[in-house]
Parts: sequence; C-alpha cells; structure tokens
Amino acid sequence: MFPSSDDADPVNADVGSEGQFAPWLYVRNADSPVEEEKRFPNDESVTFRAQVDAWLGHIFPGASANAASISGTSYSRLEFRLGRSSAWSRPANIGYGLSYAFPLVVALLSAHKGQIVVIDSPEAHLHPRAQSRMGEMLAQFANAGVQVLVETHSDHILSDARLAVQKKALKAEDLALHFFSGAQEGHGNGIVSPTTHSDGRLSDWPEFFFDQAEIDLMALASH
Repeated sequence: MFPSSDDADPVNADVGSEGQFAPWLYVRNADSPVEEEKRFPNDESVTFRAQVDAWLGHIFPGASANAASISGTSYSRLEFRLGRSSAWSRPANIGYGLSYAFPLVVALLSAHKGQIVVIDSPEAHLHPRAQSRMGEMLAQFANAGVQVLVETHSDHILSDARLAVQKKALKAEDLALHFFSGAQEGHGNGIVSPTTHSDGRLSDWPEFFFDQAEIDLMALASH
C-alpha cells in the first residue's frame, strides 16, 4: 500500500523523496490528457495511464503499471506486469528497476512546462539499454519544457542527451553539464562545465569524466 498525503503537491508533481506518492498521483491523473510534446513518439494514446505504460514499455519492453485507490482508506495499490499475458504483481515481486522508474515517469508526465523535476541516479538498477532509453525520455521531457535536473554516473544517460542534441531533439543550449571532480590544490573548486555543440560534441572532456570504459578497452586492446 502507498499513502496519499496532504503534504504532497500534485501541482508540482511531488512524488515524494522515495517515490511513495507516485501511485496516488497516478490515480489522480489517470484519465487526464497528456500534452502532445510529452507523449511517447508515434503513440496515439493521450491519457496519463496510457502514457505511463508507453514510456515504461519503452524502457522495459512489455511492462505496464496500474494503481487504484483502496476503498475506505487514504492508500493506493500499485501493480506491475511484464507482458499483456502476465499476471499483475506487487512491486516487491518485480525487479527494482521497474519500481524505481515508475515514480520518475509519473513525475515527468505530471510536471508542467517550467517546473523542475530533480532525479537522483535515474540509471539505478537498469540494464545499459534501459539506461539509454531512460536518457531518451529525459531529453524529450526537457525539450518539452520541463526543467530536468539529473545527478548521474551513467555514460549512457550522458550519451543519449548528446545524441538528442545531435538529432535536433534538444537544443544544445538547453543541455547544461557540470562535472564535480573534487577540489584539488591549484585546480579551483573542482567543477568543470563543458558546453555542448550542436553536433553533440563537448567543448571539454576533463580527466575521469565518463572515460573509464575507454580506459579499460584500451587496456584490453594493448594485450
């Protein structure tokens, strides 16, 4: 069971620090129309519940969600399934990735243009392909006018943000990057902010900035 709360603010897409209000927000918005620019590409459905399924199904092929109020209480029930022929299951019986992604999708779909959605490690518990698709989703919502503030350690999230710029799906000036390397003597405050060119290239690539995969591959190739 998931709570509703007088402290949760549906106007500001507040899903709670642990996503605990996401089912409640889903129930409130389930049959509301979603703005066209936030809908999953080439998906004709317009309702909030259908768009939650469209985006979740993109990240986790075949996945869908359902939430409903529990009669006589202030709680909501949340279920997932991994295919149309699959049984509905409680979040505790589904992989962490889907349970973690659901509040992110709900928050992004609930947010209005100009509002800020803060996301910590959207790549958590996700396979690399799912991380990449998460990056696609974040870029589309940013392009739709939601201010998406992300803390990430995923090169897949970064790459898909850059690809969105290259594909003209996101303006270069709308992608701000800040790399926190830690303050070192003689090296300022340890924050580097490369700018993004229109082709997705970065103006600067500081040491230790998403370069470990390349370092490891070069080491493998040298033997």
